[in-house]
Amino acid sequence: MSASPSSTAKSEKFQKFQHLALEVKVETSFKELIWKPRCEQVILWEKREEFKVKDNSNQLTNKVKDLQMGKVNRLQKSVFLIMTGLELEVSFIEYL
Repeated sequence: MSASPSSTAKSEKFQKFQHLALEVKVETSFKELIWKPRCEQVILWEKREEFKVKDNSNQLTNKVKDLQMGKVNRLQKSVFLIMTGLELEVSFIEYL
């Protein structure tokens, strides 16, 4: 005996609901059991080490700048290689 189309649709909706409910449960558990305690520990560590918000923001911006410069350098190198390759290709075609 096969399931009716309406019961199959209900079953699919129920499975989707279960999936979403499980995602919410996992996310909530992660925040409560891992993320919040970790944040509290980091805050305590920063207080012990006398970190300041300004110190953290400067370090972050320096890291971001370094990453951006690395990306720019890689991009410049790749553009140079592409341009060199195109010039070689054009000169090869002209040679033919």
